[in-house]
Amino acid sequence: MAKQNNVVITHEFLHTLGATDKYDPATNQPLFPDGYANPELDPLLPQQYAEIMAGRTAISKSEAVTPASLDDALIGNKTAQEINWL
Repeated sequence: MAKQNNVVITHEFLHTLGATDKYDPATNQPLFPDGYANPELDPLLPQQYAEIMAGRTAISKSEAVTPASLDDALIGNKTAQEINWL
């Protein structure tokens, strides 16, 4: 549980740097393409990693899971731009 808490803490901290949420608030599903860690993956699903600001890893069009730790999350291009990493 502590490792999963680090995912949430990092997500919330990145808001303070200007990152925006990358998930649909109605469904908690990651938004394509910015909420996917690897939006160019073929086949697209399942994703291996979560985009940190989506907070969940897309497994199917209707299912996503919270990453177990930060090892299972990435900062995507849009988030990197928002926090001035790119």
